[in-house]
Parts: sequence; C-alpha cells; structure tokens
Amino acid sequence: MARRPRQTQSEQVETDENDQAFAAVASASAGVVEASVEDGPARTEEEAIAFAPGARTSSTTARQQHDTRPTVKIIRLNGREVELPIDIAEEIEQRESRFQEDLEAARRQQPQQTYVAPTPQKNEEIDPFNDEKLMTELFTKPGETLKKIVTHATDKVRQELTGQYTQEQNRKTFWEQFYRENKDLVGFEDLVTGVASSHQAELNPLTFEQARKRIAGYAKAQIENIVRSRTPREDDTRGGELQPRRRTTVEGSSTPAEKPARTAVQEEKPGSISSYLRERRRQRNEARTRPPATQ
Repeated sequence: MARRPRQTQSEQVETDENDQAFAAVASASAGVVEASVEDGPARTEEEAIAFAPGARTSSTTARQQHDTRPTVKIIRLNGREVELPIDIAEEIEQRESRFQEDLEAARRQQPQQTYVAPTPQKNEEIDPFNDEKLMTELFTKPGETLKKIVTHATDKVRQELTGQYTQEQNRKTFWEQFYRENKDLVGFEDLVTGVASSHQAELNPLTFEQARKRIAGYAKAQIENIVRSRTPREDDTRGGELQPRRRTTVEGSSTPAEKPARTAVQEEKPGSISSYLRERRRQRNEARTRPPATQ
C-alpha cells in the first residue's frame, strides 16, 4: 500500500478550514431538513429562497404595496355616481369608450338629412263619373256599379248636410251667447251683423269668446259715433232752440257774418246710448205695428 505524501503545515491548515466549512454546511442543511419535516412536506429550492429571512421581508413589503392599491372606483352611470369594484368599473369604462367610438363611426357613415316641412294632406274627392273603370263596369256590372254610385252620392249629401247643420248650430249658439252678454245691443242685429261682416278677416283667427268681445266693442263704438253726430253741443242751443255753429271769420274781412237761421224747437235729445237705443227700438216697433198705407 502506497503511503500518502506528507502535507505541509499550510496545506494542513487549509484542509482543516475546508473540513470546518463542510461541517457547518452539513449542520445547516440538517437543520433545514428537520424544520421542514416538522412544518410539513419538504420545500423546493424556490420556496426555500422565498422563505429566506431577506426574501420574506421583500415579499411582505410588496404585499403591503399591493394592498394600498384602491379596491373600489366611483364611476357615473345614467347620470348618477356609483361606487363599484375597480375591476368592474374599469371594464364598464372600457365598454363605454368602445361604444362611443362605434357610435361616432356610424354617425360619420350616415348621410346628412335635411328637414322637410310636412305638407298638409288634401282629401281629394273622387268623382265616380270620371273613373274609366267604373264607367266600364256600368255596362258589365250595372247593378253593382249603380249601387256604388248611389252610395257615393248619399255619403256626399250626408256630409254636406251635416256640415251645414253643424255650422248653423255653431252660428246660432254664438249669437245667442253674444246677446246674452250684450243685452244693450238687442234690437240692433242689422248693425251688429254689418260690423261682424266688415271685420270678418280680423275675427277669423280669434276664438268665439274673443270674437264676441271684439264685435261688441266695434258695434258700441259705432253707435256712440252715431249718437255723437246727431246730438248737438250745449253751446249750440239757446233758449231751447237749436243754433247752427258759427263759422270762424278772418279779422278784417269785409264779408259780414251770416245771421243764424231759426229752427224748430229741439225735441228731447237722448242723454246716453241707452236712451238712444230705446228710442230706436220704439221707432222700429211703431213701424212694425203701423198698418200699411192703402192706395
């Protein structure tokens, strides 16, 4: 058996240091294995590194930083602010953004539209005698065709009569209400009707109530003008006699002033519109009751 060469002192010291380091590593490994057996199944190399003292500190710091991230977010839905989990809120915002982009793209592709004012539809009246098909059927199907013509004529007459009746009833109701509101105009139907006819264009767009007030105002104003034109002024009467108004003359004129002509004694003058209306009504009643003149 060959004898190993004898080590020098320095080599011996290096060997002893290596043996001590190996023993320390073996002891540490044994401690890790024992701890893993007590805690549970053995950890992998990555897990051992992760659970090292320095790694555990960095992992805890990362977890704390992750926990500081907000977990909820406030977004606006249907005009209201709603608090939702941050994942759901971000998903809703992304979908809303995509929807707005698609909507804007669709608007750009849609052609421009212009507003067209609606035109009133006219009910065109069909004249059966101008229908060539109907005239042909008059010979091929005389009974059925005549029935259609009679039905058309009957409907047309009924519509006209209904329209006339409705118009007459509205007119009657209008004037009855007018004279109930303006009893002082009873007996002046001719004047009121003339006033309404002369202002027909002005009265057409008004309501019934507005038209009644407008007609009454015009009629009373016209009656006042008539009364004023037929009533002499107080300074034109002297001693119960009506005196014509004097004409103004220029000073220095050689033409002498005309003498006022004497007139008959003035009859009882109406003092107001009501008295004038009563006088007119009395004269009309006398004219109605007066017997006709015999030839």
